[in-house]
Parts: sequence; structure tokens; C-alpha cells
Amino acid sequence: MPDFRDGAPLLVAEHVVKSFPIRRSLSQFAQRRPRQRLIALDDVSINLKAGQVLGIVGESGSGKSTLAYCLVRLLDLDSGTVRIGSEDIHALRGDALRALRPRMQIVFQDPYSSLNPRLTVKRTVAEPARVHNLVSRSGESAMVGDLLERCGLRRQDAARYPRQLSGGQRQRVAIARALATSPEILIADEAVSALDVSVQAQILNLFAELQEDLGLGIIFITHQLAVISHLATDVVVLYLGRIMESGPTHAVLSESSHPYTLGLLQAQPMVRGPRIQRRPALRGELPSSLAMPSGCRFHTRCPLAEPICAEVDPPPVEVRPGHMSRCHVLAPSSSRPLSTRPVDHERQGDTRI
Repeated sequence: MPDFRDGAPLLVAEHVVKSFPIRRSLSQFAQRRPRQRLIALDDVSINLKAGQVLGIVGESGSGKSTLAYCLVRLLDLDSGTVRIGSEDIHALRGDALRALRPRMQIVFQDPYSSLNPRLTVKRTVAEPARVHNLVSRSGESAMVGDLLERCGLRRQDAARYPRQLSGGQRQRVAIARALATSPEILIADEAVSALDVSVQAQILNLFAELQEDLGLGIIFITHQLAVISHLATDVVVLYLGRIMESGPTHAVLSESSHPYTLGLLQAQPMVRGPRIQRRPALRGELPSSLAMPSGCRFHTRCPLAEPICAEVDPPPVEVRPGHMSRCHVLAPSSSRPLSTRPVDHERQGDTRI
């Protein structure tokens, strides 16, 4: 199994900020009120190495998908940098950007809308390689067949259309398409959330096999901590566009140092005997990104909140080697402030389900 600990990062995102302008109403326009901006990401920094699986978790509205789109430059940044190797992807233009794109690919959430219903599986999978001149016409069939088999499909499935496939099969086609350019980085944006539970396990095992066999760096975005615990070597917990906690998966999930992470863990259903026990979820609703809470962003929902939490934004501190948290209460007072340099993490063992 590849070991990412001593390698140079494939991807480094530093101080990423992304917001979206909100259209003004007619009365706001007449009163010349300034246009509001929805803050989706605020000072987010991550890194990814070959062979590493980095999990990004958080509730809907936390900024997970926005981060994914910024990393592959489907969205431009307000500020910050995203480097693939030594290249800043948001500074590239034209042919230089085109030459970099095969190194990173994304698998989207919904396999029913991410595939063109008018294209056969063969054309769908071959299209990225064809666009980047990575395969000849005569070599397309063999390449597509190899990719389909690697992703758990049959070679003869190349002649089928998406409407003839199940949800799990469509997602396998989407993964095969992402592999057509032989990428170094694969981003999965909620890639199993639209699938049945039994199919989810199969797709997760496929990602684990691809990471092991190809040495890919994978960023796996999900709202399900159970998925992260089985697949990811490291985890980043997002809340309202800000990293609340990050570190090796086993440390973050077993020794959480932030109430939000604890709340996500407690919200996971538990199976006891023949019944599923639903435990209390996080209280309250996610605040609007148009009006961020003062101080710690989680203090309006935090059961441990103290007066300082509403006044002072907690800095990131390293609570143990490689484990960062932003919390006035749970983070020990002896923790030292975290530098802005991305933290290297330890490797975990086999993660197949």
C-alpha cells in the first residue's frame, strides 16, 4: 500500500476564501444598499499527498462542495491559492491550464444527472482522454474496456446508454470516466449519498482499491462520518466555511476536541438488536452565511458555550501531533497555536468495508 508520509504534496490549498454575491431586491437597489455576499469558504487550508485519502465532512451548507469546485477551478477564488505540484491552478490560463487539468478529476454526487443520456458508455468514458489527446481512435475501445473492468463493469457495457444502467453502475461509469486521463488527484463530491446502502459499500471498496492500486490522492466529501471512518486516512470538519477540526481520522473520531465533531458523531444512528436507535442530533439550525455569528461560529448551537465563545473567534491550536481544533472549551489550555503550514498526518491501515 502506498505510503504518503514522506512525499511532497500533490495539492496544497492555502487560505482559500470564496463568497457569492446576493442579488438585491428592487427596494434595496432603490435605497442604494450595498450588495450582500454569502461567505462559503473562509480561510480554508488543506493538503493532499499521493496515497492519502482526505475526508471532508460537515452538514449541508458547510462549504464542502464549494471547496471541491474551487480545488478543480470550476469556481474562481476571492483570495488564496490552490497549487497542483508547483503550479497555482488559479493563476494559469489557456494552454497551461488545459495541460494541468488531466492531473485532477472529479466524481459528482448524482450519477443520474452527471452522465449525458445521449452518449453511450464508451463515448462517455473516452471523452476526457479524447479531449486531451491521450488516446487514439483505434485505442479507445481497449482503453474503455480496461477502465470498465477496473471499475467493476463488463466490457460489453460500453455499448449501453445511462438509462439502461442502475444507479451504482452509472456511478462506476462516472468513476471510469474520471480515470480516463490517469489523474493523480480524484475528488469525490458526495459520490455515494444518492445510492442504496448496499451499493454504497461496493463503491467505497472500489475507491479503496483504486487508491491502493494506483496510489491516487483522494479527497472524499461526505456528510456521513461512518463513510469517513472506513475510507479516509485523515479528516477535515467544516462548519460555515471554516475548519473546526482536522487530523488523522482515528484521532478526530475517537478523541474529538470540538463540540461540533462530537455532535456529528452523536447524530449517527446506532443499531441495537433488531432496531435502529436514533440519537439526539445537533440542536438548532445552521445560521445564515449572510450573517455569521460573532466569536466562534458554532457557539449559537454549542452545549458547552461560554461567554468568551460569543466574543472571541478561537484560533486553531494543535491539541496533539497533527490534530488541530478551534475551541475555547475542549482544546486544552496547554495546546500551542498552530502555524499556517499544513500538517502532515500518519497513515492508517486497510480501510475496506
